[in-house]
Amino acid sequence: MHRGTMSSGCAPHDGPSTELRLEAADGEVWVSFNLWPAEGVIPPSTVRFDGDRAIGQGAYCVGPDTCVPAAWGEVVLVGASTSADVRGEWTLGMPDGQVHRGTFQAEWLAIQAFCG
Repeated sequence: MHRGTMSSGCAPHDGPSTELRLEAADGEVWVSFNLWPAEGVIPPSTVRFDGDRAIGQGAYCVGPDTCVPAAWGEVVLVGASTSADVRGEWTLGMPDGQVHRGTFQAEWLAIQAFCG
């Protein structure tokens, strides 16, 4: 189980996005996502991205400065246990063929990012 935060962010093209930052329970692995599908990211939903669907990006980190961008990924938002918590599952496919996956619970931070 990973825990973290979900908040408003900015996509690489300066449009609005949703940022999901997660840390493993043992604190040894971090994953992050920046998602910008046209319909937004509202539970329940699934966001899949890869080279052909540039609606998100992800990274797998084994240290504070040791992150590898994913080749593809998927975030499934199952729902919220409260208005401030979001639950779901994530998968990251790495350029070397490795696949990492897990479940998460994230606190929704009602902060609005200003992009552009």
